[in-house]
Amino acid sequence: MTLFDTRKSGADRVFSQVPPSSALEHDFPVGLIGVVAEQESWRKEVHRPATHTHKWWAQRLGTVFRGLLTSAVTISAEEASAAYSGSSRLQGLVVFDPFAGSGTTLAEARKLGATVVGRDINPVATLVQRQALSTWKRSSLDQAFEQVERACRRQIDSIHVASTGETVLYYFWVSVGFCSECREEVELFNSHVFAQHAYQKRHPRAQASCPTCHAVVPIELGTDDKVACDACGGVHSLEGPVRGQIMTCRQGHRTKVVDALEGRRPTMRMYAKLVLGRDGSKRYEGIDQFDRDLYEDTGPMLEAERSTLVLPIGSLDDGYNTRQALRWGYREWSDFFNNRQLLSLGLLGRAIRDLECDPSHREAMATLFSGILEFNNLFCSFKGEGTGAVRHMFSHHVLKPERTPLEAHPWGTSASSGSFSTLYRSRLLRALEYKETPHDIVVESGKPTRQSGLSRPLGGEIVDAWRVIQNSGNRSTGP
Repeated sequence: MTLFDTRKSGADRVFSQVPPSSALEHDFPVGLIGVVAEQESWRKEVHRPATHTHKWWAQRLGTVFRGLLTSAVTISAEEASAAYSGSSRLQGLVVFDPFAGSGTTLAEARKLGATVVGRDINPVATLVQRQALSTWKRSSLDQAFEQVERACRRQIDSIHVASTGETVLYYFWVSVGFCSECREEVELFNSHVFAQHAYQKRHPRAQASCPTCHAVVPIELGTDDKVACDACGGVHSLEGPVRGQIMTCRQGHRTKVVDALEGRRPTMRMYAKLVLGRDGSKRYEGIDQFDRDLYEDTGPMLEAERSTLVLPIGSLDDGYNTRQALRWGYREWSDFFNNRQLLSLGLLGRAIRDLECDPSHREAMATLFSGILEFNNLFCSFKGEGTGAVRHMFSHHVLKPERTPLEAHPWGTSASSGSFSTLYRSRLLRALEYKETPHDIVVESGKPTRQSGLSRPLGGEIVDAWRVIQNSGNRSTGP
């Protein structure tokens, strides 16, 4: 991080407002920053939504960087603590972060009145930075969102529906392997319990899939140890055929799961769905012929529209984070999605590509689209009830193949998790409100409290070269 005084020139400009020995070096306000940082760390995306419009790794705490910045221009912890609650302490300074990541430094410096310059080698990082610093209008965002909705929602909704006409929120899938000795087909469940509450002790009711006919059977965790299926009359163990990396067929033959896949991307089978009733209730059901036919129809529909859709291209490179996916037969990025996901996301991407609006709001929609991909692919799974339903693909630090993937409704409803419509509200609109009226965490009576009015709004013109700032005197810049 480097600070310049824009009111000076040449060598006199560098560090001219930074004391020779600042609080950052010898008297950092650890007590204050420790309290507010802990509070922010619980929900970073709520306390600093401007820099959380898209997934980025190792996102830093805004409170910490606000403390670093104010400490760099003060000489004591007391003065730094006072500056922490001010909105103009960096007025007249330029803050440069050459490894800006998601833009935490840039956003906090801008809120304190500085002109900011950011760089990063990763284009996703600079995208997130632009989202944090761009000026948005609520009416323009809403208009762009509505254009996208008109262009694709009806078609996406039509392929996420039950035979009753009700919306299907999630489809449950299971991968299939083959015994290396007897060639028996084995569904790769480690447990036939596929849906349960995040707080099992308080909510022991769960859902199991019958191993024989895939009927959905309600059970009580801690009480039931078998699936007693009324549909087929069978009684089965809740345990599945997979333990760790080994699967066991009904004949007792043991095979490594990765060997059972025979180097190909797993064959997958739908076995259950979660339906949103017209009264707002949710119910688990088994898969019927309507569901199978509807899914099969998406293949021809995808091919018919392929030339106009936005679809993933390219192959995976061999590396630490891709090796496991490659061993499971995932070779192309398009392999990470089934046909219904490719069609739905392709329609959504096309609608955003063809948007007629100004570039900053179109890019906001594109960022949101990129963000929902982590919740809508074959590497996602079901987290359970009482929490966000979708465990996204980045819950692990490697691309970990999922044996029982969850397919979500990409457009979604108010009852959905990780969908375009829900993340529009929780990411973009929350970021917009924050950028217009930033709030910060302060300590009052020894407790962390969220307070508005301590920072300047985020936003301004974003330029792509330092000389533009020098020539125009622009003080509202970005990455």
